[in-house]
Amino acid sequence: MEGPLAGRAIAVTRAATQAPELSDALTRLGAFVIEAPAIAFSDPPDFAPLDRALARLAAYDWIVFTSRNTLPRVVARMQKLGLDPALLASAPARIVAIGPATARELAAFGLEPEAVPGEFRAEGVVELMADSVLEGTRVLLPRALAARDVLPEALKAQGARVDVVPVYRTEPSREGLANARDALVHGTLDAMTFTSASTVTNAVAALGADARRLAGIARASIGPVTSHALRDVGFPPTIEARQATIAGLVAALVEHYAGPIVAPFDPEEGASA
Repeated sequence: MEGPLAGRAIAVTRAATQAPELSDALTRLGAFVIEAPAIAFSDPPDFAPLDRALARLAAYDWIVFTSRNTLPRVVARMQKLGLDPALLASAPARIVAIGPATARELAAFGLEPEAVPGEFRAEGVVELMADSVLEGTRVLLPRALAARDVLPEALKAQGARVDVVPVYRTEPSREGLANARDALVHGTLDAMTFTSASTVTNAVAALGADARRLAGIARASIGPVTSHALRDVGFPPTIEARQATIAGLVAALVEHYAGPIVAPFDPEEGASA
């Protein structure tokens, strides 16, 4: 296949349910993609905190969605409890989405976020919300069971009452990195992509002694948080997306292998617009 990534073998460590967006974009650009999910998603150990929050949606001034994984699980739980998901749209809370992918997920459910931060990570949400008076407000933060505390701690420091509610948990994937490991060991893997800190830590753990071979391939990070995780495990990123999105990651890979992009890049089309 022709394209700027032709002949490149690239491993995608996203969860199997999320991999197609990145895998398809890379394939359209000519890459040979090896799906090697390092993580999977499952229910939190206890739904009680979420259930309590859903029962008092009208009490919240803000709802902050920091992952596109969150809303479908919130909606599914509401349906299981016999609650109309439309309550999310009718609630008085102002909604914030951490980035464009999360905003699109919200739009698919008829929710329009009030704002999307310019920096698509917790620090960006903190900066965006800092323009509002948060003293005494109630914030609902549905998220993964294990996540950074940058956002809730910053909001609490501004006087907000924050309910951190686990909606899902991230765990090692059962499918693992077997195919990527084979390519890595045989020297036929060009790059491995990482889209979260959890993909980094779980991939390195799954690879075990073979993780040392990551030093010989390109390590492509979606953004600063993921890059920090790579440095922590001793494999600093070779490539980092300028914008922490899948499109940004794909563009960074294209630029790394094929040179600077001189026109608007659209990974959906597999070429510059």
